[in-house]
Amino acid sequence: MRKLFLFFIFTLLPLAAFSQTRFCVTWQDFLANQWHDAEGGVELQSSSKEDALALEVKSAKKKTSSILRRQSCVLEWKDSLYLNLRPFNTFGDVFVRAWRIGDKLLFARQDIAPSRFSIANGDSGIPFSKKSFASLSRLENLVCYLAAWDPKREEVRMARVTTEMVQKLLTNHPQQLADYQATDKKRQEAADIVIDILHAAGVIH
Repeated sequence: MRKLFLFFIFTLLPLAAFSQTRFCVTWQDFLANQWHDAEGGVELQSSSKEDALALEVKSAKKKTSSILRRQSCVLEWKDSLYLNLRPFNTFGDVFVRAWRIGDKLLFARQDIAPSRFSIANGDSGIPFSKKSFASLSRLENLVCYLAAWDPKREEVRMARVTTEMVQKLLTNHPQQLADYQATDKKRQEAADIVIDILHAAGVIH
C-alpha cells in the first residue's frame, strides 16, 4: 500500500516536461471517446505547495490554457485521466487524477459532507480553510468520489464512495474483497485504502 501511495504522490508532483494533451469538452464526448488535441505543449503542475494533488494546466498558448480550464471536462495527459473540478464549485478550480470505472470517474479529495451520500454541483459545499491544505497531499486524509452523468438533471454529479460501494465493485474479486473486509472499519473509506484495493483488483489502472 505504501508503495502505491508513494507512486501516486510522485506522479502528481510538479512536472516540468511538456506532453501532448487531449481533452473532452462534454461527458458525452468522454463516453463516446471523442477527444480534441490541445494546441501546443501543456504542463500539469501542483496548484499549491500545500496541496500537491490539486493540479492546474498551463500552456505556452494562453488560448489553450483558457480552453482547458474553462471548457474541458476530462483531460488525458501521459496516458492518465484528469477530471476538471471547476464545474462542481466545491473543490476549487483545479484538476485531479482520476480513474475510469465504466461510465464513471473515481477521484480523491477532502471529505466535505461525511453525513451525506450524494452531492450535486455546488450542493452544501463546505469551504475549507488554508489550515486544512496540509492534509490534502496525503491520500489517507482524503476520501473518494465517483463522478457520473445524471441524465435527469443533465449535469455531471458526484457521489462519495462508501464501504458498500467498494464492496460492490469487488464482487467479482473475492481475494481483494476479503482483504478489504479485513481492513480496519474506521479506515475503509480512506482514499489510500480504496485506491489501493481497487488497483489490486484491477478495477482501476
